[in-house]
Amino acid sequence: MSVNVQPMRRVLLIVTVAACADDPTLHVNVVHPAGSQVAKTVVSVYEGAFGCVQVEFGDLTADQLSASLVAEDTIPYGNLNGISRTDPKIVVARGYGADGTLITEGCAEKDVVTGADQLEVDTVPTATASVALADPTHTDVFGLAVAATDPDGKELEGRPVSWRVYAPVGATPALTNVDVAPDSSWQPTAPTCTSGGVAVIHPVPPSTVGGYAIQARVAWAAGPVPLYSAVVADLSSTTLTPPANVTKVCAIAAQSLVCLTGGAAVTYQVASDGALNQVNAVALTNPVALYSTGAGEVWAISSSGAPTRVFPSVQNRTCTGCSGVSIDDVALMPACGGSPEKLLLHNTGTGKQLLWMDPAGGVMTDFPVHLASGELLAKQDINSAGCASELDPSAGTYATQQVATIDLSRPATGVPLATRAHFACTTSACRTIDLPIAGGPVGFSGGMQPYVIATSVDATGIVLTSLLMANNHWVELAREPAASIPHRIATGQLDDDGGIDKVWDMKTKLGGLVEIAYSRMVGDSPLEGLSLALEQLEPPRIALDLLVGDVTGDGRDDIIVVDQTVDGAQTGVAVAPAHAAAPVGTLRTDPTCAP
Repeated sequence: MSVNVQPMRRVLLIVTVAACADDPTLHVNVVHPAGSQVAKTVVSVYEGAFGCVQVEFGDLTADQLSASLVAEDTIPYGNLNGISRTDPKIVVARGYGADGTLITEGCAEKDVVTGADQLEVDTVPTATASVALADPTHTDVFGLAVAATDPDGKELEGRPVSWRVYAPVGATPALTNVDVAPDSSWQPTAPTCTSGGVAVIHPVPPSTVGGYAIQARVAWAAGPVPLYSAVVADLSSTTLTPPANVTKVCAIAAQSLVCLTGGAAVTYQVASDGALNQVNAVALTNPVALYSTGAGEVWAISSSGAPTRVFPSVQNRTCTGCSGVSIDDVALMPACGGSPEKLLLHNTGTGKQLLWMDPAGGVMTDFPVHLASGELLAKQDINSAGCASELDPSAGTYATQQVATIDLSRPATGVPLATRAHFACTTSACRTIDLPIAGGPVGFSGGMQPYVIATSVDATGIVLTSLLMANNHWVELAREPAASIPHRIATGQLDDDGGIDKVWDMKTKLGGLVEIAYSRMVGDSPLEGLSLALEQLEPPRIALDLLVGDVTGDGRDDIIVVDQTVDGAQTGVAVAPAHAAAPVGTLRTDPTCAP
């Protein structure tokens, strides 16, 4: 290998493709931009089922590149031997500054080497990219502005910029003039180019309601551009007038939705686009919550503890042992393992704070909440209930347990003391494990091996952690990032891969956010979508409750958000059917780079 450095930063590398001196050779000429201050040049030769375009736009992971690397050397040291003469070769030159920073990069392709062949690799300055909404007024809701600068911070003119959309499994693009991959992702057929250092791109959203992620792809970026998440859905609300201070306003019936409004429990049929059509109303006295049972029935509970079935037909039931109670919240404890359904109730009247009974009424008794020393006067609130797996580490077997999670807080200040999972409950005691964060919301996955979904914090920020129980401690299965502290966590199947998808809402000063995490992975992370729809409504809204289930009757789960304006003046419910047509309006197509 010989080296010749010229004023234009031209570097010559001779690549030997066979063992003998008179065999074919490939002379690689690397040309760096003038003034680029390259201190070291590394030439890498790859052989694989890809080309320079994939390298240019950063479509290959470090592991993929490493697996395809057949030779690499740093000029002016050594020689690159043993390169295939006939296989397609991708030759990448990378220029590094004195501090080791990647500052130039370029690529060229070569097929068969026949003699003393020449291959020139022209590098360009690497780009630092940043992404922002193109239109802060949200008129251009799908536009993203991508700014590209060189290592010195100067604007890069004419730099190609592309994008890739990662969608839920089975989703298709809302426009057809894109290149679609088999993994439910797509990209434009050609890139656009920066002008004044900025390119405005319009990634094509999915044609159906749901979350998706966008990867801005800048040619020769110094590093991957972070994913940008979004949800395409119509979260405009149907107005409800529920009783004051009721948070369990709606419940999912068999292919229907039931909500408290106007002094009644109203049953709605939900159209494929999420529109609500009232079909029945049951007048109620002092209702405080609705709940669904595993049989597909919906019941209302009054403040006195008396349940009334409101779907599919009306049935009034009585309550025994509930004299003096004042119920303000409930949670259904589903049938798990050998434990039958139970209704957990929060009582602000006389007696214990937490009670339970059969969901269809009957005898109401004290729930055996576990209180540690110093917690005897703690305020006890219902967090959630569901089924979760308990691992027996010695046998390697699992048992499904009925779980109720209870928030404990100081009565005077409301400061959280613990969020405690109660399971394997008898009439007198429960086994318990405390969740990672006191006061954090808890969800349940459902499925064949159900697990707990808890809120936690690590060095990256807020995360959702998936947990199994084992010998009175937690075993973590996985964790994933959350944009903020969740308020409610729900799960369901929102795409076609059969996996468990998570949905949660978050409250901010301006309104509410809804985030979706699919079981589908993008690289090492789950595909996530983040909606700003609630805070962009006028006036802004926050979520009171979040439900996931099939209310449209198509066999696929839908997202139901019960929301309220930030001033508390109006309550509504919005349904986002997972497979309904997305409200995308007129989509823009970006100009391609000039030839």
